[in-house]
Formats: sequence, structure tokens, C-alpha cells
Amino acid sequence: MKDLHTQGPWRFDEDFLTVKAENNFLIAQIPIARGRGKEFIEDMASIMKNGALVAAAPELLAALQTSLKTLLDIGGETPPNKYFGVLTPAIDAAREAITKATGESA
Repeated sequence: MKDLHTQGPWRFDEDFLTVKAENNFLIAQIPIARGRGKEFIEDMASIMKNGALVAAAPELLAALQTSLKTLLDIGGETPPNKYFGVLTPAIDAAREAITKATGESA
């Protein structure tokens, strides 16, 4: 199935605390810091990291999908392959994250 999310790359605009796609389509508005003094600085650092993480989402999803395919290609789910069972936690975690990101089973 075709990805229905807005295709990347996305970029984080630190001046406006927004994440936008290449065509300037607004993906997300990152909430503004509320603290004062040291708390404000820590909040802003967290906001910048959150914005960067959101902007990286399309690339992270693509990398995880490729990694899952590779894990399955080397036989992580097929006995008597020597990797059978060893890769199961990684395969399960990748599937869960992909499902969370796409709303569909991986």
C-alpha cells in the first residue's frame, strides 16, 4: 500500500517551531516553552530536540522498513536458520514501531 503520510524530507524551522514538508505544507507546530529561567532553557532544548525528531520521521520510518526487510531476508523468522529466534525481539520491535507510525501491520 502507498504511504499516505506527507512524503519527506521534512524540515524543522527553529524560528517558528514548525515542521514543514518540502512544499511548505505544515506538518506540526511544536508547543512553546512555558518555564522561566533554567526551566525555560531546559524546555527550549527539549522543544528543539522534539522538532528535530518529528522532522526526521519520514527518514526514520523508511530506515526501519528497510531494516525489517533485511532482518526478514536473512531468515530471522525461518527455522532452522541460525538467526531464528535471535532476531525475534528486533523484528517484533520494528513491526510495532512501523504499525504505530503507519496505523497498518508491518
